[in-house]
Amino acid sequence: MTTSGRGRPIRAALALAALALALGGCARLHARTEPAIPPLALPPAPPHDVTPAPLPSSPGPVGPGAGASEPAKKPVPDEPVERRRTRPAPAAEPPAHPAAQPPMLQTAPAASMPQAAQRIRETLAKAGSDLGQVDYQSLSTDAKAQYDTARRFIRQAEEALSAGNYVFARSLADKAAVLAALLHGGL
Repeated sequence: MTTSGRGRPIRAALALAALALALGGCARLHARTEPAIPPLALPPAPPHDVTPAPLPSSPGPVGPGAGASEPAKKPVPDEPVERRRTRPAPAAEPPAHPAAQPPMLQTAPAASMPQAAQRIRETLAKAGSDLGQVDYQSLSTDAKAQYDTARRFIRQAEEALSAGNYVFARSLADKAAVLAALLHGGL
């Protein structure tokens, strides 16, 4: 009886091992292949029927400036699409003076430029004065960055002013003045 008692646990362990081996084979991943799909057959391109546009039945006036008062013709709606696409684009008129430079754009008359420059210099002087009254060492890291930015705006505005770019100089001077006033505590 002692023999049969010892054999049971061994048989149970063997049965469990055999079951684990049998199930282990099923647990593996198996590669699944998809059926090969044949490539799609593309239909041939339709033939392109390119025919020249018909000439107008009655020619208009010929010469320079002829037809300038006529509105541009639009394609006839019943006309095939291919015909509308193959029409030549109307020729653009050549410029009267190809070497002529376009006129320089100005935002203010030339007579008021010295006054604009003076106002920009006053704004820069005020911003510089405000920044001069700020203790740089007592500023936080962010405030120091703003201080440096205001100084850079002042320098760039002076460069733009000397180059005659009054619009850009005015913009930079205004930005510098706002930052300087904020740092000085004026706003």
